[in-house]
Amino acid sequence: MDQSLTNIISIDIGNTNKKAYLFKNEQEPKAFNLDELNSFAKSEDLNTENTKTIISNVTLNNQKDLINPYDISKYLKDNSFFDLNLSYSKTIGIDRVLASFFVSKKQDKAIVIDTGSFTTVDIIENNNLKAGPILPGLELLTHTYKKSQVLGSYELEASNNKINDSQSSLNKGLYLSYIAPILKYIENYKQYPVFLTGGASELLKELLSKESDFCIQKEPLLIHKSLELIARNYL
Repeated sequence: MDQSLTNIISIDIGNTNKKAYLFKNEQEPKAFNLDELNSFAKSEDLNTENTKTIISNVTLNNQKDLINPYDISKYLKDNSFFDLNLSYSKTIGIDRVLASFFVSKKQDKAIVIDTGSFTTVDIIENNNLKAGPILPGLELLTHTYKKSQVLGSYELEASNNKINDSQSSLNKGLYLSYIAPILKYIENYKQYPVFLTGGASELLKELLSKESDFCIQKEPLLIHKSLELIARNYL
């Protein structure tokens, strides 16, 4: 543990892209291109004495230029991740664990939804992660609907709108395919706050707000904030 460490670089390797941020003192996190790490490190005066790099995924091919790199996935073992208990650990995605870990430090009970390539829905209860379903993300669903050249364009349409033609039927289908499975799974946790992260979190927040009375909080950079928290307090 090194709370005096000045700089933390967090790297998240997702299904479709890789993202890197610098956490420096009390400043806002700064995004940067990982391919330009050397020049960025020089401009920010980053070195092995003042910087730690935390990686969420071991699939990062070239790590030789990273400053004090730590692979966080090695701490995922024996149905636990540091002091967070897991319902299973051998195959769970590290991104889900990281998002839930950060939230568990803020709330005893919560729902964590990550809207990436897939939508994951997890439950936090008293420092235990109950892993929920992995659902098709909005991009995957819309890709399916794009295959219908006969029905033409589409848009997400609220569930209380009437179906009066094939277009509105298509819109309703897309809407329900996306929102209904999420609502069904979380309906028994209505007293839990919802934490949203990922690319479609703003849209999902709007949709959930129309369909439910959950307390919803959008949490940008949830995985990166979790990596910084771990770097400063657990390593």
